[in-house]
Amino acid sequence: MSFSFIAAPSAERAALHHAVGEFGWKNGVIDAGPWSVAVHTGPVARAVQVSTLVADKTLVLIGDVLNRAQLVSVLCMYDSLALTASDAELVHLAIRELGASALALVEGSFVGLLVNKETNSISAFTDVNGMMPCYVTLLAQPWIASEIKLLRACSRFVPEFSSAQKLVAPELRADNYSPVSNVRKVKPGEVLKVGSDGYGMPLLESSLFHAFRPQRDRVLSQPQALRLIDTLMRSSVEQCVSGAGRVGIPLSGGLDSSLVTALAKQSLSELSTFSIGTELSNEFEFAAQVANHLGTKHKEFLLSDDDVLTGLVEAVYYNEIYDGLSAEIQAPLLALYRKTEGMVDTLITGYGSDLLFGGVLPLQEPSRAANLVLWEQVYRTRCTGEFSNFGAQHYGMQVRHPFWSNRLIGFCLDLCPSLKVSNDEVKVALREYAADEDLLPHNIIWRKKIGIHEGSSINRMFANKLGIDVERYDLKSRFSYFVYREFLENGKTPWTTGAAELMERFARDIKSA
Repeated sequence: MSFSFIAAPSAERAALHHAVGEFGWKNGVIDAGPWSVAVHTGPVARAVQVSTLVADKTLVLIGDVLNRAQLVSVLCMYDSLALTASDAELVHLAIRELGASALALVEGSFVGLLVNKETNSISAFTDVNGMMPCYVTLLAQPWIASEIKLLRACSRFVPEFSSAQKLVAPELRADNYSPVSNVRKVKPGEVLKVGSDGYGMPLLESSLFHAFRPQRDRVLSQPQALRLIDTLMRSSVEQCVSGAGRVGIPLSGGLDSSLVTALAKQSLSELSTFSIGTELSNEFEFAAQVANHLGTKHKEFLLSDDDVLTGLVEAVYYNEIYDGLSAEIQAPLLALYRKTEGMVDTLITGYGSDLLFGGVLPLQEPSRAANLVLWEQVYRTRCTGEFSNFGAQHYGMQVRHPFWSNRLIGFCLDLCPSLKVSNDEVKVALREYAADEDLLPHNIIWRKKIGIHEGSSINRMFANKLGIDVERYDLKSRFSYFVYREFLENGKTPWTTGAAELMERFARDIKSA
């Protein structure tokens, strides 16, 4: 789960307190010597923890650690404290005993802020997939925050934006890319140390504790692959549902969400599923079939134009998405958060499976190129904000993605392409796994892949409102970036400026350009 935070040099503690008051945050400010950290966690108090395990060092851990039991099992060999330690103490102990590379073993969505009182520095690190972002202002006295919009609390910070023309260029950007040029985004799997040089000028020192890199294709027999998929999937789903409270799953009736539902139902006596659609199209029939087969408590939501457009601008605002495709995919999820507010504590999704198992590939003869294409798509998600959970947090819930675990990603990056794609089928191994375990009805297992934004025609609805062709993602990105700038540059919000008004203003800007 993601939680909002701002950190500032203690010399600017008063300004930080004032900002927290303006935001209405109630969690207070943590004093960590030369730095002060304000965190907004809502009702989940354990989302922020502080460790002083190491002398002169304070670790503030913000977010969600999913594999606590595995970490305890490893770290208790070094110090019995691990058996009773908090999550922050576990992470602090891992760094102390094994170095920063041990952070790659931690599953979850989190940011750590390690304050060194002796050197007057602070080191920020994120999970290896960058699900919880972290930004540092490029100022003489830097501020650090989970969202760029929060950095407006620093009176000296004025965001500098890239041009829309540059943003929509079809190029792959670094996974710490930000369209705001005067912030430094912490790279997934990076420790970024913020200190000062001998003259007192700001100094950034970077080191990677982990970076996914595709190696040689790993050739496995199909039975071997299916056994490993079973082990990894069950472990990941169990971690996601553990301690999750009331669980719900966005269920389309496609393979990915249905598979997650089937595995989650084996661990939960009660499970809710939700299906979303529009008047243009829906997948209610397939979702209902899966829900009936597995015995979930199922509900359908027909989204209006206003639901979708509001979800679109909320995805841009809360998750700070500037990319048209990512905003389009997130729009129905934001609408679902709103519809299910108060019904569940945690949503578990099937998101990310296509990028690991080949669902986005065309039917083709398997080749090395398939894994390289998929890796590019995985890499792209690390700077788009589509895995950020701030929108869900606003509606009082957390979102977890079983497919987006460190071990599953590591396994799939090099999985031989013949287990992903053929001339007849995509996601070959995943479908064979579901069939081999008899987890779902046959027609669901072999159903053709349809994206969440396609099955409910969100892509068509978005295009219709802009008056463009459905595949014009350059213009969809221009609109998303226009809204992004309105929110971050001009301080507007979804509740002060509605989606319809933003659409109208964008249309006028395009015509006058």
